[in-house]
Amino acid sequence: MQLDNNTTAVIVIAVAFVSQMAWSFLLRRGQRDYVLDLYHFRSPTTVFSRYYSWRAASLLRTVCETTLVNVFSLGAIIYFGLLVLGFYGLRELSWLIFIMIGFSAITVIQIIVNSKRMHRIQHQTVRKLTEAVDKIAEAKTMVDEYIQEGTFTKIPVWLALFRVAQIRNSVGWAMRDVLLEKRDITEREEKSNNGPSDVSNESSGPGIE
Repeated sequence: MQLDNNTTAVIVIAVAFVSQMAWSFLLRRGQRDYVLDLYHFRSPTTVFSRYYSWRAASLLRTVCETTLVNVFSLGAIIYFGLLVLGFYGLRELSWLIFIMIGFSAITVIQIIVNSKRMHRIQHQTVRKLTEAVDKIAEAKTMVDEYIQEGTFTKIPVWLALFRVAQIRNSVGWAMRDVLLEKRDITEREEKSNNGPSDVSNESSGPGIE
């Protein structure tokens, strides 16, 4: 079946959109479930949460997975274009391929930068708490500084601190005590502002960005 370039361009865009939306849904659902599990200080409870936990545990995993997914999507689109139009026909849609490569590169860079920042903050937090004599006081100082800077609710910072709180030693317990206190204060403020009926224990979570 022969298709003209305009029709093929529409199909290629649709394939790219669907593949990226499916991957974005997996990431967002995984992040949401994982964030709720961290917020309630529990192990991953869903398949999506376990997937995101596995992914977030290593910067190398994040880089490899993000790169492979985008390369696979672009490869599938190019292969589809070659089957339908052939090499010379696909050359006429090279502008579309370059645009998709550009968007994919931006997505990969953003994800890698955020993941790298999260791991850097997590390692710095562990190092500072390990060296501190009063670990709870140090953890409280660190959390308060992030709150004052307005970065506490940024996803790389939030994930880093709550991941530290999952560590089963004095470092993790100190951070957990501080975050539990902050969480309880936040939930009490929400209940006083909205009323008890408006706040669900399970659905209530951090307003992270």
